[in-house]
Amino acid sequence: MAVIILKGLDRNITYLGTSYVSKFIAAYNSNVIRWKTSTVKTVSRGEIWFNGTLKFIDLIPINGELEFDCYEPIKTIFNYFDDTISYNVDDIVKYDDNLFKKINIKLRLIYADTTTDETNITGYFTRAVRQHTDVYKTSMFLYEPLRIFNIDPPTVPTSALSLMRTGEKENSFSQRLKIFKGYPLDISVIAEYSNDKMYFGVNQYDGITLSYLIKNITTSPTDKLDKYVERIIISDGQSMHDVFSSIPNFTKGQLNIISLKDFGTKDSQYTFTIDVVDECGVYLKWLNGSGGWSYWLFNKNTRNLINVKPKGVLNKNSGGLSFSADEINIGQDAEEKIQLVTNGLEYWYWLQLIDIATSPCVYMYMKTKGSLAYENDNVDVWLKLPTISNFKYTAKKETNLYSIGFELELPKIFTQTL
Repeated sequence: MAVIILKGLDRNITYLGTSYVSKFIAAYNSNVIRWKTSTVKTVSRGEIWFNGTLKFIDLIPINGELEFDCYEPIKTIFNYFDDTISYNVDDIVKYDDNLFKKINIKLRLIYADTTTDETNITGYFTRAVRQHTDVYKTSMFLYEPLRIFNIDPPTVPTSALSLMRTGEKENSFSQRLKIFKGYPLDISVIAEYSNDKMYFGVNQYDGITLSYLIKNITTSPTDKLDKYVERIIISDGQSMHDVFSSIPNFTKGQLNIISLKDFGTKDSQYTFTIDVVDECGVYLKWLNGSGGWSYWLFNKNTRNLINVKPKGVLNKNSGGLSFSADEINIGQDAEEKIQLVTNGLEYWYWLQLIDIATSPCVYMYMKTKGSLAYENDNVDVWLKLPTISNFKYTAKKETNLYSIGFELELPKIFTQTL
């Protein structure tokens, strides 16, 4: 091959003493590709193409090497953050191509003699963003089922994190999850799209199984092709998943979910310590830093604030005296905010909620508790919120519990004006 890739998108990760290839990448970080020629020819310039349509040309080599950061073009391909998925609990899983993009990248070399060489690589990008403190940098290693691309089933672990920051300890594959009865909830995961079954099991803390079942996924192969991010449906607001039907009074324990195929070559397992909560309040959904959707019910200390500012007045005084005012009110400008507070949070729930402050897309649920959320596939049940402000949190050292509070600005209030 005339094109040598010096730095690609794949990452070789060592985990518990074994090396694995990590394919899935956080889209909202710098992801640099570097390439050169293996020939003795002089490279005059280079090009990089994304999905055959988004092209960057006349790249200038430095010491014969070309370099390009995929950050901006990948953001462009992902585009808007809006969630347009609707579901009911019988759907089992939805494949979300707005949370994942499989992108074909062409690397080209153009020589001084006008001849060319090229090669192609594939990028597996999620909506995630990683931080300086993340050990695996832009790799989504802990979130991807290793058996998708590391095909050695006897030794490759099957566990992975769902796409939310709720792990119980570093590099652990057990997560915390609160399920709020009467509200829609799905869990975003990376999984092999060709798997056709989903195992659900509910256990006590000691591991004794209380309920389990296996669901067949009926989505056509065409509709789920190359869609590696799935949203596993736990509740549609009106009904919870069937695995809870035989244990209606269940409130605490474990939930195990396995995406699988008959031969088990690309299984992936997700494990949760869960609390089932039956309360009312303000229910939010937001795009989290791990590239999935998170949910939380704020049930206490909620307050609405409406700020009103006069637009001005017109003076109509013609010099006469009467019982009427001399000015006419033009109208009012008004904005409404909601103050939300939640207390007594364990650290792992605090980790989940802290993402709200930097999320680019936050929604508030508008339907009543216990109703079918997406009736007639209507997704206008979520109100998209413009801004978040005054985000604060505190921690009590003696209890290791956290409190979080912030303000949500509601969409513009329309008023009658002259």
